[in-house]
Amino acid sequence: IHIHKFLPAALAMRRKRQRHAILNPCDDALILLVDFKADPDLSAKLLGRAIRPLIPYLSKVKNGKFEKGAVTVIISGHRPKRHCLFSEEEVGQQQQQQKQKKEMGLFQRPLFRGGSSIKRDGQCIITTPSLWGKGQSLISARMKPREHLVDDKATRYLFLDGRMRDLNSEEDSSLVPLVSMDWNFIRFRNLFCREGDEVMKQMTEQAHSQGKRIRIWGAPNTEKSWTKMLKTNVDWLSIDDHERFVRFVKRADWRN
Repeated sequence: IHIHKFLPAALAMRRKRQRHAILNPCDDALILLVDFKADPDLSAKLLGRAIRPLIPYLSKVKNGKFEKGAVTVIISGHRPKRHCLFSEEEVGQQQQQQKQKKEMGLFQRPLFRGGSSIKRDGQCIITTPSLWGKGQSLISARMKPREHLVDDKATRYLFLDGRMRDLNSEEDSSLVPLVSMDWNFIRFRNLFCREGDEVMKQMTEQAHSQGKRIRIWGAPNTEKSWTKMLKTNVDWLSIDDHERFVRFVKRADWRN
């Protein structure tokens, strides 16, 4: 279990941000980081059921707008399909609405190759679908469900932990508010830079410009690594030796 602590004294210099971030390490809100190891779609459904009693306290995206709660649930590890981030009730309602729209669309098409219709109030109403309509219904029933089954107006209580590709693609911060990077990956990238900390600094600035936060995991518990992360404005650090880190951050010499 990794405990991610935010020390205001160490991060008081990080007030300027180019874009508003939905996660604020300075407030009292809690981030629940859930690591998925296998079958992410099923895991997301089970997590959605487990957090139902906490819904009044959770951060959410409703009608495309982020609303901050006391707890923000972020999925890390294996990433589920996007429609799995919504509650089963939301997905069921959206599927039913899409099914009704699809059926209405089929019956509004002109007849050919059979079918029958009657006129009512001056409108042509199909009573027996055409061969084309039956074929379309059969094909639709056999098709695999699409990933994007839920529109932007649905309410979502789950968020994703981002990777480097989410920074490069500028993924929406209301979906990916946090980006976690492996210390060894950054260390490898630094081998190709003239300045050792340039990669970490660039990634942090890129994330902050998009309204995202940066978390570094797997870093060694040494004062050297802590100094690098703090000076490059990393938002969350994975700390195992808490007492030693508190003594270190209270000293002023690391800022020099």
